[in-house]
Amino acid sequence: IHLGAPGENLKKAIGVLQERGLPADVIDALDVVRVIGNNAIHPGRMDDADSREQVGRLFVHVNDAVKWTISRRNDSDNKDKKE
Repeated sequence: IHLGAPGENLKKAIGVLQERGLPADVIDALDVVRVIGNNAIHPGRMDDADSREQVGRLFVHVNDAVKWTISRRNDSDNKDKKE
């Protein structure tokens, strides 16, 4: 929603970001986080198969997406203000 994508569901929002040119590897990472998150949350229970390593990788994916969407835009906006 913060990036102007629809808020009905994550799949649609990720599709909008893809149409706007977000790199394929970032789109793939967001889809991984979306699918794993859905599988983890909807059953309403913790899965002992989830490991710290998996969770750490998911955070890396989320951080990469933030870098590509929010941080880069803010860096660009700040550069324009300085010029």
